[in-house]
Amino acid sequence: MTGLWSRIPVPEQHVVGLVIGVVVDRATRRRLPRAAVVAGAPLVAGGLVVIVAAVAARGPAALDRPDRLVTHGPYAWSRHPMYVAWSMLHLGLALVLRSPGALVAWPVSAAVLHREVLDEEAALAVRFGTTYEGYAGSVPRYLRWW
Repeated sequence: MTGLWSRIPVPEQHVVGLVIGVVVDRATRRRLPRAAVVAGAPLVAGGLVVIVAAVAARGPAALDRPDRLVTHGPYAWSRHPMYVAWSMLHLGLALVLRSPGALVAWPVSAAVLHREVLDEEAALAVRFGTTYEGYAGSVPRYLRWW
């Protein structure tokens, strides 16, 4: 299990946002309507599916020093599928927990994480050169909006 967890990035930005949101909710005794749970459950499930698919596609490669550019599986439709999945999980958990605080923290967490993504992309461009530039030109950073 340790090997698997070392291959799954856990963005602290989303974890901190969820925790702060839930703590604020406890202190203020605010809750979202019960119907929020119905909307959140598929987001949580979808986020977990995307994480598993991304880990499988990436294989045992190290996160901090990739030895190859992964362009198949969920990486064919998003350059950062695990971050998309964590965003889905954050939003889904905020709804399942009926947490307005975590819901408000979601876009803040995503915005802070976006800065890190830009740094990662710059490093990938240096490491993989024109191969990464071609990939970045054909695959959206997060999701393609049709």
